[in-house]
Parts: sequence; C-alpha cells; structure tokens
Amino acid sequence: MYAAERTGDHALTIVVINKTGTALTSPLNFTAAAPSATAQVFRYSAAHPALIEHLDDQPIGAGGFAATYAANSITLFVVGGAKTPIDFEKSGKSNIAVFRPDSGVWYSLSNITPGSYTSTSWGLPTDKPVPADYDGNGKADIAVWRSGSGTWYIQSSKSPGTYRSVGWGQASDIPMSSLTTILSDLP
Repeated sequence: MYAAERTGDHALTIVVINKTGTALTSPLNFTAAAPSATAQVFRYSAAHPALIEHLDDQPIGAGGFAATYAANSITLFVVGGAKTPIDFEKSGKSNIAVFRPDSGVWYSLSNITPGSYTSTSWGLPTDKPVPADYDGNGKADIAVWRSGSGTWYIQSSKSPGTYRSVGWGQASDIPMSSLTTILSDLP
C-alpha cells in the first residue's frame, strides 16, 4: 500500500497492490481524517490486462472502509478533500517535514527558498505530531499531543516564541489533526 497527497487539490491517493493469486478483503482505516463521503476507484488487474477499469465509487464511513482487492491487481483510490496542507510558510503548498522523536526536533523543507530548511525543537519521544493551523493565520503550527497526560502542546506561528497547552484526551485516544490522514491497520 502506498499513499500520497496530490499537490493541486490535496486529494489523497491510495494505491493497494495485491500480488497474490486470490482476492483479498481488508479494511482501510483513516486514523482521524475528514475525508469526502466517497472515493473514486480505478483498477488494473490480470482479469482485464488491456485496460484500467473505473469502478463504482467506494463509500467512506467515519473510520474508513473495507474493500476487496482482485487477485494480481493494482487498485487506486482517490479521496478528494482528505486534508488541508501542512503549510508552515503560508506558501499554499504542504511542506515536506519530519518529526524526529528521539531528539524532539522538527525539520521542514522550504517551499519558498528551495534547498533551505528550518529545525525546531518541540516534543518528547512519546509525543504524537499533530501540526495544523490552530491560530488561524494560514500557517501550520508545530504541535504535539502527549498521550500520557492527554495534553496538546502548540507552538503559535502567529506569535513566535509562545505556546499554549490544552488538556484534552485520554491515553487510549487517537489525536485528530490534518496530519492524521495517515492510514492505520494496513493490509
């Protein structure tokens, strides 16, 4: 399984490859996304090797959906409006970024100044990264959710050098942000 965000419309594209000789059914769960109600479905398979079939749209429930993947097939799901970009610079595009849990450092490549990046220390090894525009200025804020205490720690991009903490959640909860269009329970 592979997933990526399209730059132009921020649709989530998900590719599932079934290399077995039998059909497989598996859930595809969104761990906190706000996807559209349906996904477009396209399939290339050994059953129809001369074409890519446009199948019926796949309904998406609150947590995701279950689908059957034909034997020896490649299935593409296109989920429109899956998330807003994680844009740390207000460039209108998602920044390529990583959170390094062992050091608690965020690294973000610039879309405005190619080849440059920023690094910001924010978080502990057990924190979950949850960047989003929490202060409403059009830029993603660096934020983490600490499951042990159920606390959100948000660095404001509107007021650099300031942060806020919000207690919300329990240790068994899954934090919800625009980043968590990440899929869980993969086949």
